[in-house]
Amino acid sequence: MCVMRWTFAMLLVGLGCLATSGQVFALREFLVVFAGNELSLGTFFACWFTGILAGAFAGGRLIERGRIARACPTWLLFCCLAMLGLLAWSLLGLRAFRGLLGVQPGVLPGLGALLLTGATLIAPLGLAVGAAFPLACRAAREQAHPATIGRVYVLESAGAVLGGLLATVLLAGRLGGLSGALLCSLPLLAAGGLWGVEARRARAPAIASFGLLAAAVAALAAGWLAELDASSTGRRFGDLGTGGRRLAWTESAYQFLDLAEQGGQYTLYANGKVLASFPDPYLSRPRAHLVLCQHPGPRRVLLLGSASVGFLQPALRHPGIERLDWVEIDPAILALIRPQLPDLDHLLADARIRSRHTDARRLLGSSSARWDLIFSDAPDPDTAGANRFYTLEFFEQVRAHLQPDGVFAARLSSSAEFLGSQTEDRLHTVQATLAQVFARVLVLPGQETFLFASDADVLLERPAELGRRYGEHGAADPHFSVYQFESLVQPERVAALRDQLAGRGRAPTNTDARPLCYLQSVLRWSRLQGDRVGAALGWLAGLPVWVWFALLGALAVLALGALRRGGERALQRAGLLSVIALGGLGMTLELALSFAYQALAGSLYQELGLIVAAFMAGLVGGGWCIDRRMRAKPATAAQLGVALGALSLFTAALPAADALARMNGLPMWAGQLVLLACVLAAGAGTGVVFPLASALAVSSGRSLGRAAGDLDAADQLGAAAGSFLTGLVLLPALGQVSTCLLWAAVMAVAAALVLWTARSGGARSFA
Repeated sequence: MCVMRWTFAMLLVGLGCLATSGQVFALREFLVVFAGNELSLGTFFACWFTGILAGAFAGGRLIERGRIARACPTWLLFCCLAMLGLLAWSLLGLRAFRGLLGVQPGVLPGLGALLLTGATLIAPLGLAVGAAFPLACRAAREQAHPATIGRVYVLESAGAVLGGLLATVLLAGRLGGLSGALLCSLPLLAAGGLWGVEARRARAPAIASFGLLAAAVAALAAGWLAELDASSTGRRFGDLGTGGRRLAWTESAYQFLDLAEQGGQYTLYANGKVLASFPDPYLSRPRAHLVLCQHPGPRRVLLLGSASVGFLQPALRHPGIERLDWVEIDPAILALIRPQLPDLDHLLADARIRSRHTDARRLLGSSSARWDLIFSDAPDPDTAGANRFYTLEFFEQVRAHLQPDGVFAARLSSSAEFLGSQTEDRLHTVQATLAQVFARVLVLPGQETFLFASDADVLLERPAELGRRYGEHGAADPHFSVYQFESLVQPERVAALRDQLAGRGRAPTNTDARPLCYLQSVLRWSRLQGDRVGAALGWLAGLPVWVWFALLGALAVLALGALRRGGERALQRAGLLSVIALGGLGMTLELALSFAYQALAGSLYQELGLIVAAFMAGLVGGGWCIDRRMRAKPATAAQLGVALGALSLFTAALPAADALARMNGLPMWAGQLVLLACVLAAGAGTGVVFPLASALAVSSGRSLGRAAGDLDAADQLGAAAGSFLTGLVLLPALGQVSTCLLWAAVMAVAAALVLWTARSGGARSFA
């Protein structure tokens, strides 16, 4: 019996390990589907938690039927095996989804397509994860020392920590998604087989577990999964419709990279989106000279680029440049393109070029150097990561590192002939944000819209003036003519765009805490595709903050009406409402801290698992402490109310912690530790509240299996709502401060409802 208890604990840990590592691997694939845009996080988690909600609710109801209850170990093991199959279905399906849905080449999928993909490929996996929880709680009752819902929750969360660390620290960038997921399933398969042998009526799934374990080890050893990873990612690239031949690919800590060749032209794709094309002298040389000629005589230049190789050679044609610092965060980019550029090594050997692999904002935050010209050749702010290079905080960093007559340059994709309303919104936001930092801002429209800013009167907008300055620089580029400035800069279009933007009135500010530009980018794509879901999202994002607080007040009145009779039934309902609020808050905190971590460190693709692991580690610690406390002394409704109130205060203080992490002079690693400590604390608060609420539900006379299913369903309902609202609407539209204050108010209402119900005649304590 002792062996059976330990193997059951191992099974729960393995279950959490596979669920969380599978979530991380599937989430990375989902990010690639939407070109790395973090708004897809809200869609993913909404579908994930909706699936868990349905699975937990159905499992809690079905488990009370005699036939399922008698064969609970068998059903639990089959559910665990189904998770592995559904995870493979999710990963392979996400790689094939563009072709299956017929998404046109060069087009991002709309939000409607993302929701459909999440419903068919993510929700089924969540369904199996949700069904496993009530089954595990029911199986726990058959052990020698029955585990409470809270203890099962803690053991599964401990496995989640293991899964998050495996997916982040050990496997990211080393194994493909399928190989990594199968490796993370080995603890579950081994524990499932051992426990199934010990448990009655579970021999068939135990044999299946051992068989799959042997097959998994053989597949990993033979490299079959690696071949399947290569072929399935190759199909995903083929569905982009580029017409190019894929030469190489790699999954770095920051993105999934593909390198293709067509007619001697090479194109680098990051998460399915064009990052750079080379060699391309007809585009790269004119844009480089346009940028360099905005300064009277640059000597020190800083290039903050992403595969910006084409800027280097024309820049060195300006003899006044004494030093060119090139910052590229992802070393995998150079490793991938270097074999196709035989002259690159010779170019980088020039003593004037200093290349560094680090985050551009990290460099600016730790350096005291100043430059004459800083060019941010970052991708469009279609993601929260790229949006970091178009915010008020970044522009202030840049200004602090420019010489008094220094010039800053940035670019945005656009159209030379027409700007749609969403494109214009984004451009207006960036221009207005720049104008808050610099005395002069110049916008030059074209296939790329260039934005130049300076505190000195040095910016030029006429082709003749640019040609004259090109001559003053002494530049000699045989592949460039000063007459090309006439096509790059057309004064009538410059003036028309200036009047167009001036007529729009006051523009909002794009900040790290309120990343408007990347929401505007998503709405831009949705409008181009006629996506109705995107239009609805735009309407929600346009609601003022007071509307959300008014809606919360209305919901509080409705909840108060449902609890007005008091008694244990009312207290049970208050507990369920608090779990719903807790689920929404947990996802809000995780998303808010993920975005804050992204803004600070510049990397989220690999660190997703680390953030999940930190949250789950806090959850394990909080759950373990409260479980020990409850075994020594019955908990009270007042304790639940106080815990909810403490979470409310923590949420309200979160923006201050983020500000501390980004404080000037604080080392980057220290800021990261501050944010990870906040993630840990958020998990601990969640871990304290859930066991309290679960004990309250069981003490009201409900069966263990049904109570587990209902509580897990309530938790996932809140998590799904929190993922969608916070990830897609509140954070990008209202900003971090308003979002945190709104959810702090939600938790304060939940605490008040629990305390009010307890005082009006409900049970005061519970086991």
